[in-house]
Amino acid sequence: MKKMNMKQYIIIIAMFCVSLLQAQTAGRSKYGKIINLGKNVNSSYEDYQPTITADEKMILFASYRPGGLGAEDFWITEKIDSVKWGMAYNVGAPVNTPGTEGSGCIAADGQRIYYVKNLDDGNNCDIFVSTLKGKQWSPPERLPPTVNSPYWDSQPSISADGNMLFFASNRPGGKGLTDIWWSKRGPDGKWQQAKPITKINTPESEATPYIHADNKTLFFSTNGRPGLGGYDVFRSIYDAEKDEWSTPVNMGDPICSELDDKYFILSPDGNRGYFASNRDGGFGEHDLYMINMFAGSKQVIVTLTGFVKDAKTLKPVGAKVTLMNLTKGEKINEFDANSDNGKYLVVMQGGNNYGLFVEADGYAPFSESYYIDQYAGSGTYPRDILLKSLVGETTTLNNIFFETGKAVLLPSSKIELDKMVEIMKKNPSLKVEIIGHTDNQGTPEGNQRLSEDRAKAVAKYLSDNGVSADRLKTKGYGDTKPVADNTTEDGRRKNRRVEMAFTK
Repeated sequence: MKKMNMKQYIIIIAMFCVSLLQAQTAGRSKYGKIINLGKNVNSSYEDYQPTITADEKMILFASYRPGGLGAEDFWITEKIDSVKWGMAYNVGAPVNTPGTEGSGCIAADGQRIYYVKNLDDGNNCDIFVSTLKGKQWSPPERLPPTVNSPYWDSQPSISADGNMLFFASNRPGGKGLTDIWWSKRGPDGKWQQAKPITKINTPESEATPYIHADNKTLFFSTNGRPGLGGYDVFRSIYDAEKDEWSTPVNMGDPICSELDDKYFILSPDGNRGYFASNRDGGFGEHDLYMINMFAGSKQVIVTLTGFVKDAKTLKPVGAKVTLMNLTKGEKINEFDANSDNGKYLVVMQGGNNYGLFVEADGYAPFSESYYIDQYAGSGTYPRDILLKSLVGETTTLNNIFFETGKAVLLPSSKIELDKMVEIMKKNPSLKVEIIGHTDNQGTPEGNQRLSEDRAKAVAKYLSDNGVSADRLKTKGYGDTKPVADNTTEDGRRKNRRVEMAFTK
C-alpha cells in the first residue's frame, strides 16, 4: 500500500476539521439567540421549572425567592410584548403554603395547575391539581391512585387537550432509578392506570417530561443515554396508530451542555424554547431563558382564545366550552370559561375538523366549526363569543352535518345533537322550532323539500332521545333566506344550515 506524504495528511486533517465544523454549524443553525427573561422574572435566587400557556402569554415557574408563603413557591409572569415579561407575582394560597411546593405545570388555557406536594418525610410526593375559579385558585385535589403511588411521583406535564398526563416516578415497574410514566383519560373522563414508557426509559434516570401542544412530541431529560454532559434533553414522538414512541433523539448543543440540562419546553409553533440555566451572566443561581428555534414545529398548531360575553351587555359569562374532533367524531374535552372574565382557550392540530360548542344557563347555545389546514401556519387567533338570550333568539347549529343532497345525519353531528338533548331536558318548559335552509344548488322545489326533511331529521333525533315531540316544531325555507353569497363554496356552506328558535 502506497504511503501518504505529509501534504496528503494535512489535506485529510483539514477535510475532517471542515466536516466537523459543518456538523456543528448545522446543529447550531436550528437555534438563534439565547435571551435571559430579565429582572422582572428572574431573581438572585433559584428560579426554574418554567411552563407556558398555549397562547404564550403566561409562564408558571418555581422560585426560592423571598416574598412568598414558603421556602419554594410558584410564581407567574405575564407577557408584555414579544420579548418583555411583566413583574412576577406569587400564585398565593391555597396552592402555595408555608411548606414546599414544586414541580408544577400550567394547563394550556391557564386555568389549572398540576403540581407536587411533599408528603411524610419528603421521600413520598403526590401530584395535585388546582383550578382557577374566577380570580381564586381552588383547594388542591390529589389525583387518584391510578396516577399517584406510595412512592415518589413528581414533575407532571399535562397535554394541551387535557387528556394525557406525563410524570417522573421511582415506583416499581420501571427500568431505572426514576422513569417517565403516563396516564390517559378514559371515555368517562377519569384517569386510567399509569404505565411506564419503556421505549424512553433506561436503567439510569429520566426526568422533567414535557408534552408539546401537538400532543405527540415529548421532551425529557436523562443521564442514561449518550450525550454532552450529565442530564441531556431528548425528544421522542408518539405514533397513536401504532401506540408506540420513537427512539429518543438528543436535542444537541446549545440546549444540551456538559452540565445537567432539564425543564426544556417548546412553544406551540415550535419557534421558541424555554429553559432554566445557571450559565454565566444571569441574575441568580438558575435563571429562566428563551431560545429562538429556527426549525419550527412540523405539526400545525392553532390556538383559539378569547372571551365569552353576553351579547347585549358584553359582560363576561362563565360558560361551559366543549371542543370536538369532527373528523373522528369524538369529544376532546369540556371545561369552563373563567367565571370572572369569561376567558377560554382551545388548541387544535392541523389536518382535522373541529367543532366548538358553548353553553350557559339562560343563553342560547353557540357553535362553530373549523378546518385546520395541515399545511397552514401555526398561530394564536382571537375569537370572542357573544351569547344570546335562550328565549326569543334564533341560533345556528354549525356542527350539524348531512349526506350531500340528503336528509341523512352524519355521525359527526351526534355530539352537538346530544348537547341539544341535554339542554331540552334541563329546561322542560322549553319549546323549539327547528328551521332548515339550503344553498341555491338544485331546483327551488327540491331545496324546499330538502330543508323541510333536514329539519324533521333533527327533530326525530331529539324525539328518539327523550324530548317530547309536542315540544318540537319544524319548518323549511329552502334557498330563500341565504346568509352568504351563493357564488362561492364557502358562502354555500354557510347557507346550508339548521337553526333553532327557542320559546316557552
